[in-house]
Amino acid sequence: MRKAIAVIGEGITEKYYIDSLKGLSPFRIQPNELGKKASNIDKLEENIKKTIKDGYDELYCLIDMDGKKEGIVRHKYEKLKNRYHNQVHEIKNKGIKCNVIFIETERCTELWFLYHFTQTPITRKFSSYSEIEKELQKYRPSYEKTHKYFKGVANLHKELTDKRFPNGSLIRAVKNSKISIKSKIKESRNHTYSEMSILIEALGILTSQITVAYVEGESTIPIGQGNKIILNICNDGGKWNSDFQKKISSLWSEPEYRYKEWFESNAKFHLGEVKFTKVEEDIWIANLIGQNLNSQNEDEHSQFYYEIISSGLKKISQFANEYDASVHISKNSYSFIDKNWENLKILVQEELTEKEIPVTVYNL
Repeated sequence: MRKAIAVIGEGITEKYYIDSLKGLSPFRIQPNELGKKASNIDKLEENIKKTIKDGYDELYCLIDMDGKKEGIVRHKYEKLKNRYHNQVHEIKNKGIKCNVIFIETERCTELWFLYHFTQTPITRKFSSYSEIEKELQKYRPSYEKTHKYFKGVANLHKELTDKRFPNGSLIRAVKNSKISIKSKIKESRNHTYSEMSILIEALGILTSQITVAYVEGESTIPIGQGNKIILNICNDGGKWNSDFQKKISSLWSEPEYRYKEWFESNAKFHLGEVKFTKVEEDIWIANLIGQNLNSQNEDEHSQFYYEIISSGLKKISQFANEYDASVHISKNSYSFIDKNWENLKILVQEELTEKEIPVTVYNL
């Protein structure tokens, strides 16, 4: 049985947005709108109680913090949040268990929409809703909080992402949301943040985005269309002697030559550095200096090696973005990768797939 998730939004914006996400989530989602009394805390609690009784497994309450920052409304909101947020509410005689989560955005959901477009999260203080709307209209000029607009675009998520230029990015929005939350805590800031990334991840939506693909074959024969980067982990001693590197040299002589030339020059030849060698019209070899020859046991220094490879993957990510390229990795090209893949996979996801860079992993 699929998990059933209810989402309560305070107005029409949230309802239309959640409706547009339905096909992306593996779960059954039901958006509910509070309507004209959206700012009424008692109305919100009434809807929370009803949704729990309806037997949903999880309930997410999307809260616009505009208007809830001071006075009696603030006090009532905090009491409500303390009563329900991040708690499992049971109705034992009906076998109901519902986890309730509050998702806050200050000032409003339009900040989350704006995060789809900005390279970094905007955290400056907005004095009114209209200021955020004007900022969003730089990317979607016709945006307005009306039934007419939302019905006209048909699918709000697609309108924000791939329907028109400039394309927004859900992955970028999630990243900006997370940074805004961290900076809010660090700076003790109570304005301009969005917790919507929590909802998106809970709905399982990002799993339907770019992920690591596993295939039979060799990364030296990369599959797919477009530009491709083949990852080659090199040592810091000028030695080009692994079976994988010999395979590369049997196909292209340039990567080995460039690696040894780099070693001899000693120009930024350090652990974590990367040099790219173009071997075909659409293929580059990424020589990542990731192995320390002075280390007798890599596994004893695993954290050291994770940091080195993470540093290299960041550089590969930048190159892949510039050239619109996919990344191809052979698990067996370097023993540390094969032995520690489950941990290294997290680095690949953080540095590559979460930045919308396709990755293919080969078993040979």
